[in-house]
Amino acid sequence: MGESLGRRRAATMETLRQALGPANVRAAEQAMDRLEAAVGATPDPVAMLAFGGGKDSSYMVAFVRFVQLLLLERRCRTVRLRIITNRHAGMPKPVLDNIDRVYEALALYDDSDVDLLLIDGTEISEFHPDRPIPAALVQRNRLDLLMAGHRCYGDGRPTFCNACNFSMVSAFGIGAGYNKGAHLVVTGDSPQEARMYLAWVNRLTRKLGIDRPGPRDFDSFVEATGRISDRHFADIYGAPGSPYPWPVPTSGQPSPELFSIYEDTSYESGAHWPVLTEVLGFVFDDLVFSFTESDCANPALMAHLRGLRAETVMGLEYETGVGEYVEFATALMRTKDFPEHLVSMVRNRYATEAGVKAMRARVDAYAHEVFGLTEQHLVCLVNSPFTERGRHLERYLRSGHARLPMSELGAVHRLLDSQDAVTDGRLLAELERNSGLELRWLRVLYRSDLAAPEPDMAIAPVTTIGHLLAGDPHKSVVLGRTRHGETLVPKALSGR
Repeated sequence: MGESLGRRRAATMETLRQALGPANVRAAEQAMDRLEAAVGATPDPVAMLAFGGGKDSSYMVAFVRFVQLLLLERRCRTVRLRIITNRHAGMPKPVLDNIDRVYEALALYDDSDVDLLLIDGTEISEFHPDRPIPAALVQRNRLDLLMAGHRCYGDGRPTFCNACNFSMVSAFGIGAGYNKGAHLVVTGDSPQEARMYLAWVNRLTRKLGIDRPGPRDFDSFVEATGRISDRHFADIYGAPGSPYPWPVPTSGQPSPELFSIYEDTSYESGAHWPVLTEVLGFVFDDLVFSFTESDCANPALMAHLRGLRAETVMGLEYETGVGEYVEFATALMRTKDFPEHLVSMVRNRYATEAGVKAMRARVDAYAHEVFGLTEQHLVCLVNSPFTERGRHLERYLRSGHARLPMSELGAVHRLLDSQDAVTDGRLLAELERNSGLELRWLRVLYRSDLAAPEPDMAIAPVTTIGHLLAGDPHKSVVLGRTRHGETLVPKALSGR
């Protein structure tokens, strides 16, 4: 080991020792003993952990780094750390900058016992904060958003999170299979959470008719989730298989064991604020820190869609829809034990008319810059006009948002119901301008079912989307006002 690497490691250990405090140092010593027992006599063991760039996972990386260095100091042996970041379009540059600051603070760059990997869909590379996101991945994320969103009026979880969660599990498989595989997968989940994930997979395999045994280990969990993912995307894209499948690679090595640090340390941000902000240099960006997420701007887009749905579908004010989402999402933040000052930080963004207007402009710009989506595309999405044989097409045209006259209603139905070549290029151009979708995808939507008959109705677990959302804790029913504001009615929404 080079002298400079040794000095960097020693300095990092001392910084972390002081910042963590005696209780967490003792916890790290216990974790070190368990880690050593878990790898046993395995030569060159590899421990993999995922790092999305958020506040809690930043602390987790710091704690595991300290355990690695402690093992080297006390036992003169080490475990190779493999840290993977699964990227998607909703992770703007400030997220990568936070990751970069964490890696710098922990002296992870140029450490011979560390792999820092960036996974972009199916591509894997060394992490670099300035590496451009592949255009194909952005297009994939954009299309997933539109095709799922049109099935559910832009409801938060089905529109954004299903595809993201499936890509994350795929990334776990890619990361664990990299090089010669991984021996351990480090997680901060509690045993109860792990059981919930297994129960979720088992329930879905039954509900979706997937004739496979339940997951027994990490590899079979990834494989079973991959099959659920295939079923979801086949439903979304209307084909036996998705045109953009998430692969489930195998390393040919024994399945890695799960290693949880849940019993060792609390990794919620409120429990170790100085470590997060002073040692790791974590910055809460105004857009990236978005409701329950500190590494993704998409929840702010979820709130925006809620506002657009209120304004263009329900006959309410934009501010009313956003306010409903803020109440839902900040309540969710409290259930996740966010420090109250972070909850207040989010609420304050939307506390005034000027604040709501500023966030609307900022999220509109984000949607256009990241996904190439205009507000007109998003308005079309929350109306879901084409799905289920154009169930809401007449309402959409009557609203005036489509900028198509009612006289075109029959022509639009004929165009979407047919598989014939297009003869009316003008009408097709208008539909693509409104939706941001090519004709082939509009025709898929036309043949697909809506997840709920009307906006704000609870999504019933009869469609694939409904099965995925059933039992999800990130949804709620809130009481919101009707168009004329006289009464309160229940409204279903989900998000992050």
